[in-house]
Amino acid sequence: MKRQGGIILLTTIMILLIVSMVVLSGMQNIFLYYKGLNQFLEEKEVIYQLEFQAQQLAQKDWKRGEECLIGEQNPAQVIELLLSRGCLLAGEKAHYLYLVEELGIYPCLQTTLGEHAFGTRHLRINILSKEPKAGFLQLRVARPASLSACTKQPIHIPLGLLSWRYLSTAPMTLVT
Repeated sequence: MKRQGGIILLTTIMILLIVSMVVLSGMQNIFLYYKGLNQFLEEKEVIYQLEFQAQQLAQKDWKRGEECLIGEQNPAQVIELLLSRGCLLAGEKAHYLYLVEELGIYPCLQTTLGEHAFGTRHLRINILSKEPKAGFLQLRVARPASLSACTKQPIHIPLGLLSWRYLSTAPMTLVT
């Protein structure tokens, strides 16, 4: 009888141990899920802040000769260029570096305002967050320009935002 009592006790302890391990494993999965969710929400907040600042820059009337307006650059090397000679922009929650590239006037990419056709002037807005969880956003924006002679079939495009590219630079250490 004592031998059976020992086996029952041992079996009960083993079952309790297994149940405890399953519960701890489930709790660990829940904590990892919440950690991942929080990181995702922080990343989204960085994107929203970058987008807001970039939209503010896109609405500005950029003229040649302005300090932060440069000629077209290689898109792959813009982050290094931003770090070396970007203009500082202070937002509500973070500081940013930005440069605006003049991509030129495209007479064959036309837009219509009212009944008049216009060529388009294209700008690429580059903005980089200086915070530890940094992000980089590029926007290509079209504005109306005077209509020049087009030697090809014109293509009609909308004004405003044409394309965007977002890169998460969180693993990168930014020098401030």
